[in-house]
Amino acid sequence: MYRTFRLGPPCLRQAHCARMTSNAWSSASCTDMDTIYKAHLDPADKKRIEALEMFDEFEEWVMIQEHYCITVAVNGGDEPSSVLKGFGFHPK
Repeated sequence: MYRTFRLGPPCLRQAHCARMTSNAWSSASCTDMDTIYKAHLDPADKKRIEALEMFDEFEEWVMIQEHYCITVAVNGGDEPSSVLKGFGFHPK
């Protein structure tokens, strides 16, 4: 299994997956950090983060998060989504 954080706009998520599958990985999945934030984070954690007021506008947070992603590549019969469950990523 290969896990990595990569910088790149949303249009490059497919390129991350293609790079993995073209380098002997049987399947790959890539999700941007904003999607992970919205779909997988506990509501209490989101409320705490949003109260920090790191930015003048919360939209800045979203823009930054859309430029980072997690790419998971696997070999064998596992699907990348099943691997993420082991790390506590479960759709809410």
